[in-house]
Amino acid sequence: IHGTLMSDEKFVSPVSHSPAHAKRAKGFLAITPLLHKAGLALLVCSFIVPRLGTLCGLPPHYTTLTLLFCQGGGVTLLTQKFRLWVPITAATLLPAWYWPTTLRLIDVCGLYTLALATPAWVFICSLLPKKEALITKFARQIHDGLRPDIMRYTYCLTWFWSLFFVLALLAPLILWQYGPHGAWQWPLNGGTFALAVICGVLEYGLRCLVIRNFKHASLRTSIDLFRKQT
Repeated sequence: IHGTLMSDEKFVSPVSHSPAHAKRAKGFLAITPLLHKAGLALLVCSFIVPRLGTLCGLPPHYTTLTLLFCQGGGVTLLTQKFRLWVPITAATLLPAWYWPTTLRLIDVCGLYTLALATPAWVFICSLLPKKEALITKFARQIHDGLRPDIMRYTYCLTWFWSLFFVLALLAPLILWQYGPHGAWQWPLNGGTFALAVICGVLEYGLRCLVIRNFKHASLRTSIDLFRKQT
């Protein structure tokens, strides 16, 4: 009997290594880029659909259901974790039907917090002792050497964006407490994004004025590099 048994190390599953299984795996890898594009398209639709639904006068529960379908489908296709996100999306459908306004508010606040807390954490951690400031690190990857004035500027710029993300996170709470009625929704409805774009454009102009005789990286290059690092 001992001679007929195969050890686990030498055992090869005939199912997992079958030609049919390999063919299916290869076919799935081939459509992975398409799944990612479809996921991104659904996430973009999740930002557009609620506004279109409001303009067209659709009932809130239909708009919220469509929003959750787009977000759940987009995240599922991007991560390809179908067993995780499909049940989570399905579990939110019933609350979306009965409490659409509340669930949509929770969804918006959650996405806003996640979108700002992530870069805030990355920027602040780079300012800790024995760490290199994030924007200084980016500049070093683009350029071979950095002058002392550029290192000082990038360090201060890292501090600026760290404070920006922290204040942006607190802005809805501050406006809710001290601002006019409904002002707390301004950052959630695109105010923070618009302000970040304006600050980025102004910073690029200031950088060109302050740091001379230096080849500056474009905004697109800086954004692409930040996405790769995070």
